Amino acid sequence: SKAEQEQQFPVELPRVTAAQPLTGLPDELVINIAGDGSMYLGKQPRTADELETELRAAVARYADQAVMIRGEAEGPYQHVMTALNICHQAGISNLRLANRVLSGAGP
Repeated sequence: SKAEQEQQFPVELPRVTAAQPLTGLPDELVINIAGDGSMYLGKQPRTADELETELRAAVARYADQAVMIRGEAEGPYQHVMTALNICHQAGISNLRLANRVLSGAGP
């Protein structure tokens, strides 16, 4: 029956490529943040939810997955903070910022 056929072929196939053993370390993931706050994983545009989902999957594959956040210099720092929060929520601990000096020193 048609219903049985549909059950055999789920519409939403998981996009994570199946269990290949990791040979060496996975590449660092780069989150690029445009001046208007839009986020990209590499060159692919991502919503905050999509980004968190993909980062969670990366951490599930490799707990120490490295992530670099690269914000456009003229973009508000708030956008970078948003990306940092997404990384923390996804469980990324190996995290660095490009092109920005993070310092605890005053204003």
